[in-house]
Amino acid sequence: IKATVLAGCSLDAPDTVSLNDIPSSAFNGKLTGEDLTAYSKTFNLTATCSGTDKYKYTFQVKEADASCIKTDADFMRYCLKFNDDYLDLSSTTATLERDNTKDGNVTTITVVPQVASTSSNPVGDVNGQITVTIEPM
Repeated sequence: IKATVLAGCSLDAPDTVSLNDIPSSAFNGKLTGEDLTAYSKTFNLTATCSGTDKYKYTFQVKEADASCIKTDADFMRYCLKFNDDYLDLSSTTATLERDNTKDGNVTTITVVPQVASTSSNPVGDVNGQITVTIEPM
């Protein structure tokens, strides 16, 4: 009789992260690539792993805009920050390695709205999608 026991991880994350309303005037005088930091929002990723202390998050977008998430509105994109560093989604994928013993099991990510274009009137709902997966290391 033979068996292989594998490490495993599960992830608890919000289905939707809703930012507070952003007035169109927040875009006044802003250039492409400027953050709208006052309207940022955080969310938590909570890992539950067995058989390992180390795990990796993979962030996947369908389409990137610079190093951020392309949205359905050409005037704004969403960038993701962990601590003080932006996740680079320019290749549509970014990874983040974590260690339960050093980092705990909660990872806080900040969504930072950013000016993507100044050529259109910044009004309306702005949606962007990202898929986050977890795997043991």
